[in-house]
Amino acid sequence: HNTLHPLSKIQSKVVEKRVRLYEHFQDFDALRKGVCTVGQTKTVFTMMNIAKELDRSEFEMLMQAYMRDDGMFCYKQFCADVDRGFTTPHLEKDPLAVTTMPDASSTWPGRRNRIAMSGNQANRVAEIEDKIRSRVRKRGVHLKPTFQDFDKVKRGHVTRGQFSRIMGMLGFELDEASMGLLASAYCDLGNHHEVNYVDFLASVDPPDEMQMAAMESMQAPHKGHLCSQYFDARGTARPMDITGTGFPMSA
Repeated sequence: HNTLHPLSKIQSKVVEKRVRLYEHFQDFDALRKGVCTVGQTKTVFTMMNIAKELDRSEFEMLMQAYMRDDGMFCYKQFCADVDRGFTTPHLEKDPLAVTTMPDASSTWPGRRNRIAMSGNQANRVAEIEDKIRSRVRKRGVHLKPTFQDFDKVKRGHVTRGQFSRIMGMLGFELDEASMGLLASAYCDLGNHHEVNYVDFLASVDPPDEMQMAAMESMQAPHKGHLCSQYFDARGTARPMDITGTGFPMSA
């Protein structure tokens, strides 16, 4: 998997969850000195549900970066660095400054972490997907409903074993090596056993033009009711256009 600095990982999670860490650290700092112990830092991370995002080495790296000589963790500087992911410090001093709101790209590093693959492996995955894509188009195989049957909580992920089972149920006879390589290409949660089937389907079974038009229509802004060309708002017929164009005249 691609490596990500612990600070960037926490920053992405904080932006995604829209939470603040500073106030929780202050609960352990009655004198407001801006520091706390390492154990208190672990407690804050656990309370905010971000401790699971860091392994032991990453946590130690983070502690070393913000630890004073006396062994206290400088949470004030740490929180200031984390908040830079969605705030601009001293913005009040520059009233003409233009800021942007964080979007999905801001949280992507913390939410998705795919397995790094070599060039030969990527080419092999592309070949496998081409064969699957061709078979889907020729036979009209519907892949999504079967994957959703195994994803009861609608997370967009299935286990590696479920992925292999689904592909077998749908009639795609792949050898174990090809199946494992294909599944690994879509493991994007920082582990090797959860497969993102949504991205997989977008690659091998993209929507056609009619489906895309329907999706765009559903996501388009609401349009108010348009008045009839032949009747006014009260239901009275509009007078005919005397110019001979055949269209009613506007009231």
